[in-house]
Amino acid sequence: MKKAIMALGYLLLLNGCASVVGNFRLNPDIQKVSYNVSYSHYQPANYVEMKNVDFSTFTYLNDNYAKDKNYVYHWGAAIPFADPASFTIVTGPFAYDKQHVFRFGDIVPGLSPTNLTLLEVNDEPFGATYLRSNSQIWFNGIAQFQPFTPCDIDTFKVITRNTSYHAKDSQCVYYEGKVIDGADPRTFKVKYDSHGVDKNNVYFKHHVLPDLNAAKLKRMSLHIVKDQNSVYYKDKKLDADISTFQKNGSYFNDKNHVYFDGQIVQGADPETFKGRSGLYFGRDKNGCYSKHEPVSCDTKPTSPLLSLLSYTKDVDLDDMTTQEGKANAFSQIFKNIAKENKASKEKWQKGFASLVETKKSELNHAYLTPENADKIDLSKLPQDYHFDIFKPGPGSRTLSYHFKGIESEQAIFAIFNRSTKGVMLEKRTLSGQPIVTNQPIGKSFITFKYLPFECTTQLGICSHTLAEIDGESTEQKVSQFNISYQDGLWTRSLKEGDKKDIFLFDEFGMPVIHATFLEDKLHTLWFRKVKG
Repeated sequence: MKKAIMALGYLLLLNGCASVVGNFRLNPDIQKVSYNVSYSHYQPANYVEMKNVDFSTFTYLNDNYAKDKNYVYHWGAAIPFADPASFTIVTGPFAYDKQHVFRFGDIVPGLSPTNLTLLEVNDEPFGATYLRSNSQIWFNGIAQFQPFTPCDIDTFKVITRNTSYHAKDSQCVYYEGKVIDGADPRTFKVKYDSHGVDKNNVYFKHHVLPDLNAAKLKRMSLHIVKDQNSVYYKDKKLDADISTFQKNGSYFNDKNHVYFDGQIVQGADPETFKGRSGLYFGRDKNGCYSKHEPVSCDTKPTSPLLSLLSYTKDVDLDDMTTQEGKANAFSQIFKNIAKENKASKEKWQKGFASLVETKKSELNHAYLTPENADKIDLSKLPQDYHFDIFKPGPGSRTLSYHFKGIESEQAIFAIFNRSTKGVMLEKRTLSGQPIVTNQPIGKSFITFKYLPFECTTQLGICSHTLAEIDGESTEQKVSQFNISYQDGLWTRSLKEGDKKDIFLFDEFGMPVIHATFLEDKLHTLWFRKVKG
């Protein structure tokens, strides 16, 4: 079916019509490719133009990947280090080129593309996968891929599909790539996602659960199982009354106690307790509870998912059934994000001097000064020159700069970012000056905003012209800055106003730190990540 869709798409291209192939829309009339950023098939398509795609060589590979002669794209965004010429799809999210193995666009560190065999593949982002590379097995669940050497690699196999955390060979049984001590590979079977059974025992992950009868085993939740005599939470046996033990919302109770995550909720009355499904909240005749703790009944309930996100604090989930309630909830979320953002900025402002000294040390003090600024020669850049620059705090973002080479006496840098469809390019003269100065690389609340331009290393007064496009009219906006330097840091101050940018550059004039201050308070911070 997929091949038929691709064939239809390219047939339409030949006839000069825009076509849709997977999530890509190809328009030969304007030589552009767009990517559908809608999160659901039930939403209308929302196509965003991909930047700097070579239309003539653009090729759809599968629902995860596409490529042209210059770049490989995952879900519409160019991915660093991928070689288009040798890039090959294995299946679903897995691919490789001459140097790397990729999963969902990310390099699997340490995994060689040579002699690679996929034993089990889960296409979900957090699915479990086993691969064989030479004499090792690599396993990935929620964490990163890790290699291990099985007891007998020639008989190694994954036990079940989709719930593929378990595997075995002729000698051993494994969960998440680690041996389950004592498990019998001949009789071992997967009972539930994390539970297995053999002729002797019931297991939770790597742990034996004594006294459980595999034939009578029943799962009550992801981590709770019971038989006719015992109840276990993970690998812990509960002192519960088996005949009255039951689920109660996000809690459990028997005739004696209320339980949350395998622990007794002290003071809770099991007879009158009512737990909320999907929420860490319950109440009884005595009061209310959040998880294990007694709380005011005015406390806003939290859900297992939303409790992982600090900015959902004080969001009233009960009130989100109405439009007004949803508006109040989002208003509170934005307040929480603003509070987190303020705290992050205050933290980094206090540590800014220390950050500067750390980055100077990482450069071995080979940073840009007024004495060497006019000696920049980007033709001497190493071919593998690259770095990541990071924006901390809520909505943290990383830009990955890669030197692509010299064209027409210009140094070309590709800037990769998962939120940008296609790839952004930055061009500089060989003396290090940005060539495109009147437009940002990209900006939005959830992506990034980073704008290097000529007023950075010219000491004294510097003027910058920015073309602001509003509809069909273009307004030229001229700003004047004062550029100063002290101990490795270049300061660009707006002549009229309280804004200033502070930079630390490497010897090639590329950013290592870029901090923006408004009225002496940190507003935005970018800094390089350490390689590796």
